[in-house]
Amino acid sequence: ATRQIALKVLGREFADVPGFLPYLKQQVVRYSQLQHPNLVVPYAAGRVEGAAYLASSYVAPPRGRPDSLAALLAAGPLPPVRVRAILEDIVPALEYLHAQGIVHQNLKPANILFNKTGQAVLSDIGMAPLLEAALQTFSAGARAGVFAYLSPEELNGRKVDALSDLYSL
Repeated sequence: ATRQIALKVLGREFADVPGFLPYLKQQVVRYSQLQHPNLVVPYAAGRVEGAAYLASSYVAPPRGRPDSLAALLAAGPLPPVRVRAILEDIVPALEYLHAQGIVHQNLKPANILFNKTGQAVLSDIGMAPLLEAALQTFSAGARAGVFAYLSPEELNGRKVDALSDLYSL
């Protein structure tokens, strides 16, 4: 049996950061055990031709409609009924993550995807700490994530928890 996957190429600059790939692989092992219909789950990570990559479950986009919340918001404000439907998909996924002791830390419209039925699916679980560690190698004080969605704890360098995700959502 075959399955479709999504492949995110992180680039050579990430692959060369000391400790990045082993930590990424460790996180893949941890997150690959997750089972929730509204989560993109990683399958593998590694290095090929000098670039770091992350393979994960594939979310088939809806035909002729925006494939992410970012794309949907680009078209204008959302009606309350659509906002509610998205929250009804994403909040249970976050509750599941938090019950596993996992904080997403990178909630933003680009990380909320829509599958072919229009259901919202949360991607990039746990990527922010990895990317931030790599960014620190290039520029002291660099932050991963979009400032508009970072919680006060993240902005101030304090420990994040489930409430940080809810703030970002």
